[in-house]
Order: sequence, then structure tokens, then C-alpha cells
Amino acid sequence: MNINKYKVFDILRWTISYIIIGIVILFAIFPLYYIVLTSFSKLSSIADLTVSDLIPSLSNFTFSAYQYVFHSQFIMWLRNSLILSVGTLAVAVTVAFISGVALARLNIAGKKSLIVFLYILTFFPFTSIVIPLFLSFSTLGLTNNYLGLIAIYASGTAIFGAYMSKIFIDSIPKEYEEAAMIDGQSRFKAFFTILFRIARPVIVFIALLAFIGAYTDYAVINVFVSKGSLYTLMLGLYHVSALGGTSAVGAVNLNVFSAFSLLMGLPILAFYIIFQKYLTQMYTMSGTK
Repeated sequence: MNINKYKVFDILRWTISYIIIGIVILFAIFPLYYIVLTSFSKLSSIADLTVSDLIPSLSNFTFSAYQYVFHSQFIMWLRNSLILSVGTLAVAVTVAFISGVALARLNIAGKKSLIVFLYILTFFPFTSIVIPLFLSFSTLGLTNNYLGLIAIYASGTAIFGAYMSKIFIDSIPKEYEEAAMIDGQSRFKAFFTILFRIARPVIVFIALLAFIGAYTDYAVINVFVSKGSLYTLMLGLYHVSALGGTSAVGAVNLNVFSAFSLLMGLPILAFYIIFQKYLTQMYTMSGTK
């Protein structure tokens, strides 16, 4: 009798667990399902949304939103976004990793105070200094160009990246590099063959932060860029979905917004797929330390 009670309890427990997991999965997948469905629909305003619009229908299926996006300056905006994001990634990763190595391996005067200062800086939102930066960069003639934007984005990511690199490198035994130098390698070669290779997960993680930060930013780019030829995808998204199409100015074209967002997310998805092995290692290690 007790055995049957345990079996019933076990079945009930697993049933409830699967129901909860199913609800969580549906909750996570629904936004993606909704945006994909909307991008292929004729729905141009959220005010026109009904329950029947959440069910796929061939009569409502159309590529008009994607045609509208590609007839805009989407390719130019994509090019500008990739130039800005890749440039930010290169500068931020280089500065962050070298700074992290210096903080972890070198005896620098005031190192502890510097580490604490970097840690405190990570708490401040970057948008809080946009106006002072704009005034300074305007004086230096660094608005409306890639150089100024890359400097802004890279500096923000490099601060957090340096702190993350320092923590990660502290977990790598110094004996690895010392053994390589005993075998005849120079410190510079040991840095690349040992330290750089082991630290690839944190490097990829910083690269991801730098790429997404520059690629998806709206607040900074909206302040620092006024030339249409330098618009990125975020500015283009507002220009196409809110200022163009059939809706009134200020209203969002829902299907155009959805199609644009899906196309915009493809480079980020590609980044995750290509470097998922290192990102998984980074998430796993950060969860066990």
C-alpha cells in the first residue's frame, strides 16, 4: 500500500514539474513566435490585434513588411552597425584583456585601490555621462564619426571587461606560464600560447558584450549622430517603423518593426552559434566560482 502511495506521489510530482516547465517554455517562446508571426502578417498597428491574429493563416500571410524593410536603407544601416560593433569589439577586447593581465600578474602600485575603483565604476549606467561626453566630443570634433563612437562604446565595455579578465586570470595558475618559459619560450610567447588560449572564454564573453552594446545602443548613437549616412540599425528601426509606412507619425508599424527586428537579430544569433562553446564555458565557470 505504501509503495502505491509513493508511486502516485512520484507521478504527481513529475506531472506538476512538467506542467510548470511547459508553462515556462511557452512563456519564453511566445514573444519570438509572436514577432515572427507578426512580421509575415498585414497587421500594422497593435490596436488592430485580435486573438485570431495569433493563429497562423495563409490569407494573412505576406512578405510586404520585409519588402518595405529592404526597400529602405537597411543594408547601409547594417554596414554602419557592423563597422561600429566590430571596431568596438576589437578595441574593447584588446584594452580589457591587457589591463586584466596587468592587474592579475604584475605588481602595480595601488593595484587594490584601482581594482576597487574599476568595480565601483561598473555600477554606474553609461547613459548618465552621455551629455558631458557629447559636450567634450563636440569640442574635439569627434561627433558624427566612427572614431568618437568606438571610443565611447569601447571605454564602457573595457572597464567591466578588465575587471572580468582580472578575476578569470587569477584562476589560472602562474606555474603554466613559468613552465613554458622554462621550456625556452619568452614571456610574450608564453602569454599567447598559454594565457591567451586558456582565457578564450572570457575574451569571447567580453567580445559579445562589446558587440551587443554597440550594435543595440540607441541612447548614445541618437545623441552623437545627426548625419543620415552614419545611421545604424537602431536609428533605422525607429526611422522605418515609426516615421515610415502607413501609420501616423509617432505610431509604430508593428509588422515592419517585427520584420526589421528579426533581420537585425541575425548577426547576434550568428555570434552566439559560432562561439557558443566558449560562452557555455564562461557561464559554467562563473556559476561555480
